[in-house]
Amino acid sequence: MKVLFSVVKVVIGVAIGFLILMGAYSYTTADRGKSADEATENELEKIAENFLKPYYSLKDGYEYGYEKVLSDADVKAGKVASTLIMFKYAGKKDNTYQVFNTDQSVYTVFQCKEPCEFIQIMTFDDSRILSKETMRAVYGSVAQVVMDDARNGMLEQYVGEATGVKVNVWFDESKGVIATPVNEIKKNI
Repeated sequence: MKVLFSVVKVVIGVAIGFLILMGAYSYTTADRGKSADEATENELEKIAENFLKPYYSLKDGYEYGYEKVLSDADVKAGKVASTLIMFKYAGKKDNTYQVFNTDQSVYTVFQCKEPCEFIQIMTFDDSRILSKETMRAVYGSVAQVVMDDARNGMLEQYVGEATGVKVNVWFDESKGVIATPVNEIKKNI
């Protein structure tokens, strides 16, 4: 039974990661998709303003909500808005960025290394890696814009709590979830 539960966790984690990676992000303005040659002066000003803004639609504490574009099937089914996909920013180490999404005790982690042409998707339970795969960063996908926000300094690093101590987290293939006291990090800077 425990093995079956682990297999189900892996399947769910991989499915969530794939859907998030491949899901197109809902841009808040059509101007982002135009080339400079096609844009008027006013549109160029709007484009410049939008590049200074983050892609997330909602900030709630250390969580950031991103929207997927509704599919034709969603629209035909009468859906008028997409559900927000919430992420936390784990941080940056050695030019590698990490964001994560949690669903109970399963973590879906996106990681990329500059220039972030590929995004690694890792699924963890509380202490170990369940799956890992790498995919090309698809322009306009939720995964790509979340990583862009991380790379552009738009996200605040997540601070959690473990046994009464404030911690930052990092996800490591061999060590699992690593919680580092915030005071230790500041001492090492």
